[in-house]
Amino acid sequence: MSYLQNNNQWIPHPFHRAENRPMTFVKWLFITLLFMPACFAQTSFEQTMIAAKSGVVESQYELALMYFNGDTTRKDYKKALFWNTKAAAQNSIKAKYHLALMHHSGLGIDQSYEKAIQWYTAPARNGLVQAQFNLAHIYDDVDSGFEDTSEAIYWYKKSAEQGDSDAQFNLALIYDDVNGDFEDTSEAIYWYRKAAGQGDADAQFYLALIYDDVNCSFEDISEAIYWYKKAAEQGDADAQFNLALIYDGVNGGFEDLSEAIYWYKKAAEQGDADAQFNLAHLYDDVNGGFEDTSEAIYWYKKAAEQGDADAI
Repeated sequence: MSYLQNNNQWIPHPFHRAENRPMTFVKWLFITLLFMPACFAQTSFEQTMIAAKSGVVESQYELALMYFNGDTTRKDYKKALFWNTKAAAQNSIKAKYHLALMHHSGLGIDQSYEKAIQWYTAPARNGLVQAQFNLAHIYDDVDSGFEDTSEAIYWYKKSAEQGDSDAQFNLALIYDDVNGDFEDTSEAIYWYRKAAGQGDADAQFYLALIYDDVNCSFEDISEAIYWYKKAAEQGDADAQFNLALIYDGVNGGFEDLSEAIYWYKKAAEQGDADAQFNLAHLYDDVNGGFEDTSEAIYWYKKAAEQGDADAI
């Protein structure tokens, strides 16, 4: 087992919780991809302009996209805003969503969370998953001036129920906040599992943390190993380190030093100083069966170079 020495006793090197991972942020991708009309590529700028000026709502939205993306014309956010506003006035859900994004990001106009909320609301109520997510994100943002966790939960849940893994993850984060008013570990597990099942590495890691918590009534090391491994296989250094700790015998019953070395090395190669130190200690342990002084020196140096006082 890899430990630090302190007053002639061995104590574990830090366990990685990484509570400060950010929530998933605003969905910008769909500005250009989600609503691209099928006829877009076949319609010239001049034809679209004529139709838009005559009041054809779809053409107004197409023209807004042309200006926004710089397709067949010069990129011009203000003109994109103008034509989106024209289309939105005719109740185009796509244009309202696009307007919300522009207000949200301050493209072609001063950023305004208030206007973004105003324009996201109709598409969100109409079932547009991206609008639901972005609306929830504003309510979930302490810096937006409109923080409202109840509203955030409501809209994240709407998006999450449509299978959006980002919404599932952010919703789980709210329920997993031990300092929040909405803590509910059962709900957190439910939504983490939904996102984790879709391959979200952060959700997999946080789900594993719950199962790896000895003070939690949901402790289940087998489940922790399963989900840490899912995240670790996607390159998550924190998951790699925590998985290595389990195999290093920290929790008991799952010791496998070959696996511990494998996962410590994965995390160590990503620059994790704790993993570098623990890996060095395994190679430095004359009784562990993996003694390798050269490897121990190499990884102690790596940890020391990052300021790990115990490795010096």
